[in-house]
Amino acid sequence: MSPWAYPRVTRRRVWRPVLAVMVAGVLSLPAETVAKKNAPTCNRCKDLPMLEQQLNQQQYLHDQFNDYVTYKVPTRPANYSGEGSSLDYMIASVLAAFNAYLNSPAGGGGGSGAAELGTDFDNCKLVLYVKGKDGKNVIDPKTKKEKTIPFNEADYRSKNCKPIADYLLAHENQHVADCKSDKKDLSAWQNYAAYDVRAYAAGIASLRKNIAALAKECHWQGSNRNTKRMEGDVEVDVVPTPDEIKNLANAVKKKGGRK
Repeated sequence: MSPWAYPRVTRRRVWRPVLAVMVAGVLSLPAETVAKKNAPTCNRCKDLPMLEQQLNQQQYLHDQFNDYVTYKVPTRPANYSGEGSSLDYMIASVLAAFNAYLNSPAGGGGGSGAAELGTDFDNCKLVLYVKGKDGKNVIDPKTKKEKTIPFNEADYRSKNCKPIADYLLAHENQHVADCKSDKKDLSAWQNYAAYDVRAYAAGIASLRKNIAALAKECHWQGSNRNTKRMEGDVEVDVVPTPDEIKNLANAVKKKGGRK
């Protein structure tokens, strides 16, 4: 049974890709082997391609849920064999689309999505999903739900570089804020999609800010200008395009510089 196939949805999540190559060191570091003094960093010019890829993935998820806010209805086709509500179908559809994107050239060519952090809407507190050795979320055989443990921010930040931890917490803290001030029935797919659009937007804004700052330090062409652009009614920092990221990565390899 799907972990969402219950009358009352009490837990929200932010998905991250579990990639085999580029960011495996960031995504699946075993907790018992990482000391705080060895916390991973991603403040080098050569880290920009990875951060840009993370941004593109989060933007993709934002857009998928935003489609349901603006025009899509999660209507199951007649030949659909899955179980659950319209909410379950929407989530399954978004995750399937995300995994297809990850395995396309645009998405990096490999990997699958898995929940990283969650918000328990019974108490408005963060939880951390338990990962197995394969990097996938562990399923409790009794409840058929994904196992979680209480969230500890200091411990979490010791295992993730700052821009990654910042954007994931920005996402999930938006859910916490919604839980405390605007709690709605999350079994309704419309509410679930709207909450996720806000949360992904918060995470994206955080990641854009960190990418823009690093691009400026790396003397990105044009990054010393105060460049902004509008996303709806929100002004955000301009960040490098994927092609610019590739050019920077090649320049770093050839000429050295800040690494």
